Amino acid sequence: NKPTLTNGKFTLWATADASYVNGKGKSHVGFTISLGCNNGPILGVSKRIVTGSMSSTEAEMKGYSYCAMHISWIRNILKYVYRVKTGVSIMEVDNQPAIQASINAHVTKNLLHMDSKHWYIRQAYQNREIILAKCHTTLLLADALTKPLGRLLFLIMKYRLLGGARPSDCIRQLILPCGTEISTGNIINLEEQVTKDFNQR
Repeated sequence: NKPTLTNGKFTLWATADASYVNGKGKSHVGFTISLGCNNGPILGVSKRIVTGSMSSTEAEMKGYSYCAMHISWIRNILKYVYRVKTGVSIMEVDNQPAIQASINAHVTKNLLHMDSKHWYIRQAYQNREIILAKCHTTLLLADALTKPLGRLLFLIMKYRLLGGARPSDCIRQLILPCGTEISTGNIINLEEQVTKDFNQR
């Protein structure tokens, strides 16, 4: 799809998710990155995590960081190659404990063993490059890249991934870390709301 602006600014929108198999420590990561809020993704990844995970929160954190690294890569290409200035990138996710672990200053005891590279999402958040927005699981596009879906949901996600989705299927209610709600069907003053969220931390 043709890139679209969000409140007059070029914004990268991403979705990230991970499935965790309890008892085996194996997890699967999926993420998408789009040039605009409801555009089809320009990058989609679905892969198994090589390292084991002790919990679903740890698996999600690894997925968020893996996605954040690719967002930084695309942001640098846009900035230094195409001279395009981008706003804060939005990453839609669905795991509240992983969101808190990504934005808080302390490290919980269950995540102390994680390698430093898996904390890249926290660095990206602190640098105001990426903000996490909670999305309902059934509307999270990356969910289709980590696990089997029912027939109807599979078709909706297929059209969102490949193009041709109905506008009504792309509307999502997102919650920023500070509790502010935004709708992808009518985004107003996104930059102002994101800045307010950062300043409250």
